[in-house]
Amino acid sequence: MAQVESSPAYSVLVRSATIADLWDIMVIEYQCFSSPWRPQTMRADLEGPKQRKIYLALEVNGELAGYIGAHYYAGEAHITTLAVDPEYQRMGLGELLALTLLGKVVALGGTYVTLEYRTSNQAAQALYAKLGFAPVRIRKNYYRDTDEDAIVAEISDLQHLARRQAIEQLCADWRRRHQHDVRVCI
Repeated sequence: MAQVESSPAYSVLVRSATIADLWDIMVIEYQCFSSPWRPQTMRADLEGPKQRKIYLALEVNGELAGYIGAHYYAGEAHITTLAVDPEYQRMGLGELLALTLLGKVVALGGTYVTLEYRTSNQAAQALYAKLGFAPVRIRKNYYRDTDEDAIVAEISDLQHLARRQAIEQLCADWRRRHQHDVRVCI
């Protein structure tokens, strides 16, 4: 497993995802999820109206290593997917993707973000709590492959000064912990 924290030589780029990323995204999708999205579904999201979709790709040294996607409408975002290649997991890259997406939603004037995750997914629970998501309800039998419940979590105050400052602080903390060259081009 690569160790991003131990080497400042890594070059990390977060950029808008495009349809050209589809097959690299699908490779990661199939590696990370027991019930991955179908390529047609991912293609439709990547090709969808840009004003209603936010898709970001993360590259490490020029190689696609992760992605995040959200639907955005009327000031509200719903994060639909987030995955990091297993080779690059546990290095803060999912956190970087989520923080970048939250920053984009704030810049668009968005006020509300939701997502869901498996009740058994402790890593997701820890990440989303750290980012300020609060659990609001359970969706029973949400995941078709196992009938596992989903926790729905939200941030409802993205435009409040305290929330924006908290996100900025999380970004600064992330940069202190991870000493690599990060560029964001979205």
